[in-house]
Amino acid sequence: MRLFASAPSPSRLSVAVSTGVRRWATAWCAALWLCGGLGVCPPMPERLLAMPMQETMADPKVAQLKAHLDAAETAYRGQDVAQLTEHVNAAIQVLEQILAAAQRSDVPEVRNQHKRLVAAHRILRNLKAKPDALPQMKFNFVEPGADAPKMEANRVSFQNAIAPLIANKCGRCHVTRASGGTQFASAMELSALVFPGDPGRSYLYEIVENDTMPQGNNKLTADEKSLLKLWIEQGGQLDPGLTDYDLRTVAAAPPTAAGDSPEIPRATESDTVFFSRDIAPLLVASCQGCHLQTNQVRNGLSLDNFTRLLQGGGAGPLLVPGEPENSLLIKKLRGMADGQRMPLNRPAWSDEQIELVSTWIREGAKYDGLDPIEPTVELVERSRLSRLGIAEINTLREQQLLQAWRLALVDQPYQQGQTDHFLWIAGAQVDATKIETWLKSAEQEYKRRRQAMNVQPNNAYAGGKILILIPESNYDFSEMSKLLSRREVNTQRRGYWQSTLMGPYLVLAATLSDQQLEELLPSWVGSAMVANLAPGLPVWFCDSLGLALSDGGRGRERGPAANETSFSADQIRRWLGGQLPLAEKEGLDQALAAAWRKQRQRLPELLARLQQGERLETALQIPSAAAWVEFIGNALQR
Repeated sequence: MRLFASAPSPSRLSVAVSTGVRRWATAWCAALWLCGGLGVCPPMPERLLAMPMQETMADPKVAQLKAHLDAAETAYRGQDVAQLTEHVNAAIQVLEQILAAAQRSDVPEVRNQHKRLVAAHRILRNLKAKPDALPQMKFNFVEPGADAPKMEANRVSFQNAIAPLIANKCGRCHVTRASGGTQFASAMELSALVFPGDPGRSYLYEIVENDTMPQGNNKLTADEKSLLKLWIEQGGQLDPGLTDYDLRTVAAAPPTAAGDSPEIPRATESDTVFFSRDIAPLLVASCQGCHLQTNQVRNGLSLDNFTRLLQGGGAGPLLVPGEPENSLLIKKLRGMADGQRMPLNRPAWSDEQIELVSTWIREGAKYDGLDPIEPTVELVERSRLSRLGIAEINTLREQQLLQAWRLALVDQPYQQGQTDHFLWIAGAQVDATKIETWLKSAEQEYKRRRQAMNVQPNNAYAGGKILILIPESNYDFSEMSKLLSRREVNTQRRGYWQSTLMGPYLVLAATLSDQQLEELLPSWVGSAMVANLAPGLPVWFCDSLGLALSDGGRGRERGPAANETSFSADQIRRWLGGQLPLAEKEGLDQALAAAWRKQRQRLPELLARLQQGERLETALQIPSAAAWVEFIGNALQR
């Protein structure tokens, strides 16, 4: 049986005059054109054929998904758009449930049915119907039971073999950052590129097998390709007992033999030269392609972040704090060390620039950023933003607003404007009255949150306006979410907030109901306002504090109550890293929000210190990155 293989006959279409039937005719002609002729009733393309169900499935919802799609096919044959839309939306809801708690054995069948769903969704779009947005195909695999079989002796280990391979080959571009808009910081995100059991249908294997990726000289060897292929053939599974794996911990691991990271000296007010403001911009301008943002670093020396700079490369440590004359960096810049002068094949640094670096080393080669593993390029951008005025910040944010719209929706027409605290852009067909009402609500929530925060913006970044994007349809919202967001988005809510180094933004689908907006806008505006205090504040902090600042705790009904749920150290660790499924994440957000409310009198001081540029861990007196889990755990128990 083929999905939607039968189409309404041209003779039946010719008699109808209604707009709805004309839309059926448009879809029909488009299908005929795609299939290359008008003489016969066209079958759908091969990738849209309904495939036989596998005999055994771990999750009965997969059978429900197929049943809804079969019913949608019947509705299509009967030209019943309402029934077709109803069954497609029902299939989308079932698929979201499957993705939230998937069994690995079901993945091939789920992918097959997903192809049918995409075909049906496109037909509805061609008919100008408005189906719900398709979810992202991100599987959240449920934890295996205690009696799950142990790994077979000949099975490829993800943790010991595949994770290090991916981190080494792809880490600099797609694990620690989202080069080209693609990031797989966890095994869950990587699973979207893998078709379990079939390397030939796995995009990950396809691009490494034909040497499309990685770019540069860091291609996989024949043995590494064989290893990846074997892992996929064996089902592309994690090791027993693992439900996800944070690849960033492998990609950020120090390359030293002992595995110990060097101690990071911190800058003080008495220093005259600062890494983020004075030194990092010089490195970014001169060292990209060889030691920065490259798959194959020269001589083992990476300058991608401050930690790697301190580790040095194949020729040894780059810096001797306090002794510029003995530092390899200065010798290389002056052409006084073995080998060639640096930077290679680029203009030599001026005496003034070299003296600036020498002064920085003489003062101890200290770090003044938030996190020593923050990418150097992002650190430079953060430092630049801190020196701009409000007008300059808002100009850059307006440019970002237009860039985001064009990235997601290309040439779709829009309308735009601004209010006291927001810059906005919306689809050209979005009702002007609705936009005005929503912006008024956003301004009201902003003023309430400002009063609750009890702190006034004291720098240009915090005084900059928050962006709002309003796509016209659920489909446009889904496309915008996929292209702009790097974290899981609940598409049923048709809205979310996000932040970049440039500042925070909200995405609100025009299809949001007034009730949904009233329920969710307070926490979204609150989170965005917290993120607007300083660039780079973590999502978990902004979300939990944004909820805490909501009047009367509105939104607290979402997720489990803090006093009813306990959270393990592993859950907290994954939450801090943005790796928890959405439902669990919201539970922790709510729990920490309750803890913030108990400390409400201390919040203004904390927020003021963050505005002044103080690091979050310093403001909260967290001695090290490893101490965050203990801090959160203690806060939840108070």
